[in-house]
Amino acid sequence: MASIIFIHQDLTVRETVHTALAYDAYQINDAEDFEAALPLISPAPYCTPPDLIIVDSQMVNDQTLEICRRLRAIPSLECAQILVLTSPAAAQDIAQVLDSGGDDCLRKPFSPRELGARVRALIRRTTRLLPKAELVINRGEKTVRVRDRAVELTPTEYDLLNVLCQTPGEHIPTASLLERVWQYPPGTGDPALVRNHVRNLRRKLESDPDHPRIVTCFQGRGYTISADIHTF
Repeated sequence: MASIIFIHQDLTVRETVHTALAYDAYQINDAEDFEAALPLISPAPYCTPPDLIIVDSQMVNDQTLEICRRLRAIPSLECAQILVLTSPAAAQDIAQVLDSGGDDCLRKPFSPRELGARVRALIRRTTRLLPKAELVINRGEKTVRVRDRAVELTPTEYDLLNVLCQTPGEHIPTASLLERVWQYPPGTGDPALVRNHVRNLRRKLESDPDHPRIVTCFQGRGYTISADIHTF
């Protein structure tokens, strides 16, 4: 599931954006300004940066351009896309947004259909910039390879990975993982157990464990696998 950070102050625009994107099942987090968005944009270790950032601006001004520059300067957002929503603007203003790091500019008022199409196009671009890792799982021997690299997993780490790989792209809540991997009765077990094993799994699978791309999470939704999976 793609994740979006929406920086806005206008509640009317917020409702319009959320309604327009509701059917695409994105993970959308809101922030009133750039500073409030920082904890979401530059996530804590072991969380995944957003795929798209939408900046709502009444007009193209120095503040809008500075937000684009500051977003583009954050290393974890190297491949993230930036969409600026603005009131009717001249071609020169739009050019300034693009030169400051924005990837697209959409004039208000806009139709929900156009916004949805723009967002889908930008997220497809992000997906192309971030090729998926390749996981090769031998279920008979319980071995795992990331591309051509063999990975040694503990039995529990293997079981955790195996459960996640059964439904790639689907977020599995921590409580469900405690039941399926550790066989705890519903409502029991320590969530820290899952976090610790996910952390160890990322250390073995990811090229950059602090910014994972294979085993990812969204707060309140759980963990998922993003990879091309081959099993035999």
